[in-house]
Amino acid sequence: ELVPTIVHDLKNPLGALSSVAESAKETLTKLLEREPEGPHVEATAEVAEDLGVMRAQLRRLRDMVQSILNLSRQTEGYEEEFLVTDAAADALEAIALQVKDLPRIEVKRELAGVIPEARGNRGQLSQVMVNLLWNAVQALGEEGGTVVLRARDGNGEIVIDVADSGHGVPPEAREKIFEPFYTTKEASHGTGLGLYLCKQIIERHGGRVEVGESDLGGALFRVVIPAAD
Repeated sequence: ELVPTIVHDLKNPLGALSSVAESAKETLTKLLEREPEGPHVEATAEVAEDLGVMRAQLRRLRDMVQSILNLSRQTEGYEEEFLVTDAAADALEAIALQVKDLPRIEVKRELAGVIPEARGNRGQLSQVMVNLLWNAVQALGEEGGTVVLRARDGNGEIVIDVADSGHGVPPEAREKIFEPFYTTKEASHGTGLGLYLCKQIIERHGGRVEVGESDLGGALFRVVIPAAD
């Protein structure tokens, strides 16, 4: 109970600081637009840029705190049997909202044959898929590309793949990528806890998560969990 309390107490001031930084940046930006030739234009522009960096880092810290809260709640509710196809549908619905304004991104699903039920927490498995899908979308960058969610029966196991057509994960990063606070993203775009959280959830389901190369030319994240008895 201590962790949720601490996280809640941290999120409020972080949110307030982020709002103040954003408001101050907007004020300075408007000032620069009104007085583009003023005596302090250069200094004002530098401060506005610094406030933008501050806002991005505060957002990253807020996301990190939320990830810690999610991690502290992982032990809850590993009881139900559910269809992986339902969890996949939940994830795809969530990711569709995030990519609707990204016209160069195509997200597809390939669910092969009859997939057995899993035992655990459908919501958390769905969240793992969302995290992996969103990581794949971010890996594509501005040039866009394709992300595919696949699932199949693996003879007593359920295999879930997220493949993308991006640039892949460098071999030297693959051993570290599931460690807490490790990230290959820009500082303002990742907390370094998303994949760690995915790994913890999957291991609590008795499974494993791996990273490699996809047939699309980018990264492949593979989740393997036991099928329900």
